[in-house]
Amino acid sequence: MSQQWNLTCQHQMSNTWSMQLGYVGQHGTHLMVPTPYLQKQLINGKPVPGIYFQGNPALLADISQVSGTASTGYMEYNALQAVLQQRMANGLEGQVAYTWSHCMTNNSGYYGTWGSATQATPASPYYQNLYNPGADYASCYYDAKNNLSAYATYELPFGRGKKFGANMNRAVNAVVGNWQASTIVSVHAGFPLDV
Repeated sequence: MSQQWNLTCQHQMSNTWSMQLGYVGQHGTHLMVPTPYLQKQLINGKPVPGIYFQGNPALLADISQVSGTASTGYMEYNALQAVLQQRMANGLEGQVAYTWSHCMTNNSGYYGTWGSATQATPASPYYQNLYNPGADYASCYYDAKNNLSAYATYELPFGRGKKFGANMNRAVNAVVGNWQASTIVSVHAGFPLDV
């Protein structure tokens, strides 16, 4: 089960500049988690049989593991977002976006991304202690609290109808006119280390 919240406000600062502020939140419960049902309990410093399959000691003697899934995972995500944008003016347009966010969960997820799919590496999807899932509550393995992305595009003032070379012939304009320079920057904080 998941609940999401979004709140956004935007302000036009001039004919070409605008600013947007927003909040995004999500809360999820009953997330699927792999569960080793034969995990023992630790009581007074001693391992004792777990609570599952206790009524069938013959089965417990014959098998080494029984795994399944349980809907015991939960997560929450909160983010504040700010965007400053300039629409095309004097050949320049661009945007700067910043997000501060934090994701917390008690499980990395049974169907998470593994291998080289992302820069972050999840921890094992199994709880350290099946009987205390809250002990695994920590930052999500893909949690990057600070994210900054920006782009800018500038139309160079060379070519027909531009500041320089407004009347150049079409053949020369095809080579030196109507060029743009652009850049994209994306920076984010590092990912947490799952222990």
